[in-house]
Amino acid sequence: MFPSRLVLLWFALAAVCPSPATAQHQLPLVSGDRIRVTASGSSTQKMECTGRYVELRRDTLTAQCWLSGRKTWEEVNVPLQSLTSLEFSQGKKSNVGKGALIGALVGAGFGLALGIAVAVEEDSGWFDYGAEVIPAAMLGGAFWGTAFGLVIGALTPGERWAEISLDSIRTEPVSVTSSGFGLWVSVSLP
Repeated sequence: MFPSRLVLLWFALAAVCPSPATAQHQLPLVSGDRIRVTASGSSTQKMECTGRYVELRRDTLTAQCWLSGRKTWEEVNVPLQSLTSLEFSQGKKSNVGKGALIGALVGAGFGLALGIAVAVEEDSGWFDYGAEVIPAAMLGGAFWGTAFGLVIGALTPGERWAEISLDSIRTEPVSVTSSGFGLWVSVSLP
């Protein structure tokens, strides 16, 4: 009976007494995650950065961005009030279907042009083609266009991005210990 009362007392104290462990909040972004940041700067400047998430402090987002002008990685501190867009990467996406569709349409267009050119040419030689060659040329062009589009789409993957609502980045004070206050940062994802 005595050990069960101790366990019950321990749970009651853990629930009632604030501690640093209960005040911590897990951010969905961890250091090193790929992010894309857009912010408005002073006057009419606009800052765009694709890089790595470092940390989120009370009023500042820190990211490691590639600065093409300097050709180097640099930590950039962005004030939260100047953020206009914040996105995180959800990984790579395949462009195979898109490449195949574009290739089929372009190939069919070339096939149509080739078929019309062959059909209108006057040739009294061994081969005499008429309008019946146009559909065959379009199908052949679509076939080869699809094949090239599949290869190009497979070699050029894109990236999927999800936006973080800027309204969801908020700071609010919470009690951390009995003698002070702390700060809780919350980021919610769609």
